[in-house]
Amino acid sequence: RFNKLWMVWKWFPVFAAMPRMLIELGRDPSLGLLARPRTFRSGRTVLLLQYWNSFEQLEAYLAQAQA
Repeated sequence: RFNKLWMVWKWFPVFAAMPRMLIELGRDPSLGLLARPRTFRSGRTVLLLQYWNSFEQLEAYLAQAQA
């Protein structure tokens, strides 16, 4: 949710990184993402729904992305 739309420096980095992450996950199914994420928009709220094989694979992807 964009609470303060004018504070672009807070929300834009996440907004810009998300497509690259989804492309990476779509190219390599072994990373654990089960299906293409669904996006729901309503006003200032954006929800991205993802299904993963397991919580462990999600944590492993997070650890790899932070390294």
